[in-house]
Amino acid sequence: MTRLAVHRPSPEDQQAIGQLIHDQMLTTVAVLSASLNTTGVSIVMVALSQWVKELEEIDAPQAAILLHSLADLVDPENDDAAREDA
Repeated sequence: MTRLAVHRPSPEDQQAIGQLIHDQMLTTVAVLSASLNTTGVSIVMVALSQWVKELEEIDAPQAAILLHSLADLVDPENDDAAREDA
């Protein structure tokens, strides 16, 4: 499988892209949770587990590194330097 290039948008573009993704995800979670009569958290957990499976199929070792970094970002024990390193 050929890897696509990694794009590095400017900070301004990152913010705009992040907002667009955030808005779309909120809408999607609201629609799915209403149609399945479940909570948004349940939808997000199912989506995350599916995403992890797809990452593992592509490159399991790199998926593990990415997930470890994401955990470091939200670990309340970590300081700003550790989060920046993640």
